[in-house]
Amino acid sequence: MGEIADYAIERALASEHDLAYFEASHMILPRRAHMTVATAKSAAPRILREACMLETLRHPGVPRIYDCGTVADGLPWVARELVVGKRYPTQLKPRDVAELLREVATILAHAHSRGVIHGDVWLDAIVKDDCVRLLHWHNARRGPPDQGAGDVYALGLAAHAVVSAPPPRIVHLVTEMLSPDPRARPTAAQVAAEAGRILEEPDYDNVEEVALTVDLSRQPPMPPPPRPARLGSQGERKSGVPIASLKLR
Repeated sequence: MGEIADYAIERALASEHDLAYFEASHMILPRRAHMTVATAKSAAPRILREACMLETLRHPGVPRIYDCGTVADGLPWVARELVVGKRYPTQLKPRDVAELLREVATILAHAHSRGVIHGDVWLDAIVKDDCVRLLHWHNARRGPPDQGAGDVYALGLAAHAVVSAPPPRIVHLVTEMLSPDPRARPTAAQVAAEAGRILEEPDYDNVEEVALTVDLSRQPPMPPPPRPARLGSQGERKSGVPIASLKLR
């Protein structure tokens, strides 16, 4: 299909009105990549901002940035790690929920400590291969750690959505994460630590299960907004830019 710098484009994944996504392989290194290419100037700041924040994080649970540059017409491209893994099912056992909370909260705590707020935490952003990975950083922004309360709330909603009768300690933890007062919510680091302690309980799988009933009436719940259809292992959006029109080098 063409080349971008040292990457051979293997297939188009999807496109938006100002972005196109490709799966590619490096022509020298044994490296496969997910490539994002701006097709309009309006997209340039967005993809470069995301790339800079991911490069700042450098965490096993965050896609690694490989390269960036410009195509023939001067618009930027970014090559990042191609994440191939399984997404979580919509119903999980209590132990799996505790593991999800621990692993995702650990990633969020790392990001928050570096002044990055994810802003799009939901089940379709979480993938498990050799470890748990958190995707969809396109809405990430800079912010102090105390602004991470929204990420904690969203992760609590995700846990609430996939388990119906967890043990009491998970009920208590998720209830705190869904507090209508952001200041009353635990930090991501505290969520990770508490989920880790829950997993260390002896005979955890035999702990009595209780109904998880969380009152969200005081604050509008935050289910994810309706998402367009997504394609490719990275879950990017599909739209109408003719990918063949890109001027690749």
